[in-house]
Amino acid sequence: MKYITIIILAFSVTALEAQNFYYYQGEKVTLNTLENQYYVEFQGDDDKRFAENNSSDFMSLSPVGAGLIVESSFSKNKLSDNPSIKFANPLFINESNQRFSYYNEIIVKLKDDTSLRELEKQLTNSAWAVCSEYDHGFNIHVLCDRSGEGKDGLELANELFESGLFHYAEPNFIAENPEQYIPNDPDISLQYSLENDGGIYNNDIGTSGADMNVLDAWDVTTGCSEIVIAIIDDGVNLNHPDLTANLIPGFDALGFGTGGAPQNGDTHGTACAGTAAAKGDNGIGVAGVAFDCSIMPIRAFASEISTSSLVFATAIDWAWMNDADVLSNSWTWSASNAISDAIDRAVTQGRNGIGCVVLASSGNSNFSNVLAFPARDNNVIAVGASNMCDERKSAGIDTTGCFDVVVTNLQPDITGGVSCDNDRCWGSNYGDDLDIVAPGISVRTTFGSNTYGWFKGTSAACPNAAGVAALILSTNDQLPGIQAKNILLSTARKAGGYTYTIDLTNPFGSWNNEMGHGVVDAYEAVLTALASARLYIQNRIYSSGASSFFQSYEIRAGENVTNSQPNGAVVVQNNALVHYNTGKRILLRPGFEAQTGSDFRARILNINCPVKL
Repeated sequence: MKYITIIILAFSVTALEAQNFYYYQGEKVTLNTLENQYYVEFQGDDDKRFAENNSSDFMSLSPVGAGLIVESSFSKNKLSDNPSIKFANPLFINESNQRFSYYNEIIVKLKDDTSLRELEKQLTNSAWAVCSEYDHGFNIHVLCDRSGEGKDGLELANELFESGLFHYAEPNFIAENPEQYIPNDPDISLQYSLENDGGIYNNDIGTSGADMNVLDAWDVTTGCSEIVIAIIDDGVNLNHPDLTANLIPGFDALGFGTGGAPQNGDTHGTACAGTAAAKGDNGIGVAGVAFDCSIMPIRAFASEISTSSLVFATAIDWAWMNDADVLSNSWTWSASNAISDAIDRAVTQGRNGIGCVVLASSGNSNFSNVLAFPARDNNVIAVGASNMCDERKSAGIDTTGCFDVVVTNLQPDITGGVSCDNDRCWGSNYGDDLDIVAPGISVRTTFGSNTYGWFKGTSAACPNAAGVAALILSTNDQLPGIQAKNILLSTARKAGGYTYTIDLTNPFGSWNNEMGHGVVDAYEAVLTALASARLYIQNRIYSSGASSFFQSYEIRAGENVTNSQPNGAVVVQNNALVHYNTGKRILLRPGFEAQTGSDFRARILNINCPVKL
C-alpha cells in the first residue's frame, strides 16, 4: 500500500474522557485518541475564512476529506461553538498509522425483528434522524445529524448497539488516504515474482526459485476472461495499453461517475491491476499473473477526495453483485462492521451462492502483533509481502530518512534487521491472522500514465496472490470460494528456512507467524484445482472400472461445458482421455461404455478458458 506522509508532531495517545471505544462484531474496540487533535467540517466555505482568521489559535491545520484536521488546546465543545464550524469530532490513530475520525453519520443494521419505525423511535426528540437507506439494501440505514447540535455520534452509536435491537451501529469513519506505498523506478523491467533466476532485481541479488512459480502454471492456464478480478482501490487507468483488453465496466463508489477510473494522477489501483492481470502475450510491457482474466475497476478512495466505511462497503457489495469472482483490496482501514458485513455477503452470496475469494494486504508497519483491517477479518485471505530471497519483507532498526514520522502507540518489530532487498523503510505485518505471503517489493507493473515501473508494499503482494486465486478459478470455475482459499493456502511453498508448525486444527496445513502458510505457488495451486475438477455422474465421483450406460446421465465437471453423443456409441478403453469442448454440460446417452480395466477420465475444455493438457 502507498505510504502516507504524516506531519511530524509529538502527539501523545490518551483515552478520550467520554467514549474511547466502539463495537466491532459485538466486542469493544478501544480507540487510541490523539490529544488535542480534531476533525472539523465547516458551514459553507467557512474553512477558508477559519484558516485565515484563526491560525494563531491552532498549532496545525491540514486538509483531509471534506474538512480539516486541527491541532488545538480547545475542547471539542468549544470548537463546536464556533459559528463557522458545522461539527468537530476527536481524532484517533489505528494500527496502520492512519489518523481517522467520523462524520456526523451512523451506520445501523436492523435485526430481522426490528422495524425501521423502532429505529426512528430511538431517535425521538433527538437532532439525529434516518437520512437514507444503504444503496444496496440489506436492512442497513444511515443516520445523520445535519444540525451538528445533537449527541456525539460515537456515543449514540454505542447506545444504539447496547439496546440489543441492531446487528451493529457504528460511526461512518473517515481517514487519511489509505494508500501507503508508491511505485517507483519506471525504467527497469524485471518480474522475479513470475520466475526468479537468481539475477539482480532493482540492485538486489535474488535467490533462484524465490518466486510464485507462475511460468509453470501458465503451461496449464493463463486465466479465463469469464473470471473477474475486482480491483477495489483508487481507480484503474482505463486507457493503459496493457490493460484495456482485459477491462470490463467498473464503478466509482465515491459517486463521481468515473466508471472506476482514477483522477488527480492517482496510480495505485493501476499498479494493482497490472500486477494481477495486465494482458500477456501481446508484445508490450508486462504480463499479469492471470493475464487472460478480466479486470473490474472499482474506485473507493482517492488522494484528494474523502472516503468512508460506507464507501468501501458499497464498493465491495457492488463487486460481488456484478459478478466479480476475486476481490483484491490493497488498502487499510479501521475495523468496521459495515465493511465486514459486505465482505461476509461477498463470500457467502457471491458467484451465485458459492462465494467470492476476498484478499487484503496485511499492512506495512512491520508489526508482529496485529494485521491491518480488513486483512484480519476472518473471511479475508491476509496477504503479507515476501521478497526476491524468500524472506518476509522486514525493516531495520535505523529508519532515518524513511518517513517524516510514524505516529503510533504500537511498536514495530525492529529486531529482525533488514531483509535482503535492503529497503529498511517498511516491513510486512505478520502474526496470528496471516494466511500467505507473495512478492511485495520490486514488482514490475503498469503505471497510471501509460508507463511501467516498480511497485512495492503489501499492496503489491495482494494482487499477486489475487492473480493466482483467479488462475485457480480459471482451472475449475465451479469451486466454492472456501475451497479455492483452501487450495491457495494448502499449496503454498514452505520457503525461506522458516519453521512451519503443524496444527491439526488448521485446515490449511502447517504455518509460520512470519510467512503464514508460505509463499503462493501458482503451479501447485492450478494442478490441485485441476485435480478437483473430477468427473461427476449423478453426484457420484466415477474414475475407473466397467460401466455401461442404459439411460442418459448428465456430467458436470471443471469448466462445466456441454456436448452430447448423438448415438451414444462411445467405448472408453486403454486409459483413454476424453475431451469435450463446448457448452455447459455433457450428456452421456445409452451405449456409452467404460470397459473393465480402463481409466475413464474426463477433462472438460471451455473454449473461453482453455486448460492445456
